[in-house]
This record gives sequence, C-alpha cells and structure tokens, in this order.
Amino acid sequence: MNVVPTECRAQVLCVAPTASAFDEIRQKMHSLDTGDPELRIQVDDGPVRPFFKLRPDFSVV
Repeated sequence: MNVVPTECRAQVLCVAPTASAFDEIRQKMHSLDTGDPELRIQVDDGPVRPFFKLRPDFSVV
C-alpha cells in the first residue's frame, strides 16, 4: 500500500551576499508553482538578519 502525506513542510535558509540578491531569491521562492491545480505551495518569510559586512581590519585574518 502506498501512503501519500497530506502535508509536507520544509525550512529553507537563504544566505545572500547583497540585498538585491536576497530580493531576487525571495521573489523566485514566492513564485514557485506545483504545476498541479490540486496542490499548493505556501512560502512564509521568516526572520531576516542584517547582511554580513566584512570589516577592513578583519580582512587580514
């Protein structure tokens, strides 16, 4: 007997080097499509942390 779950969840971590790259990835994730009218994908944004900026004095490490 095959059993198909009625719900599936995934957590995705997006690490982007710039705000524009993050926005592009976010837009692509929100435009995901199942291709099946009986299925749906729901993308919920989670916490967004500040982008990492390398301090000049740390670049020599």
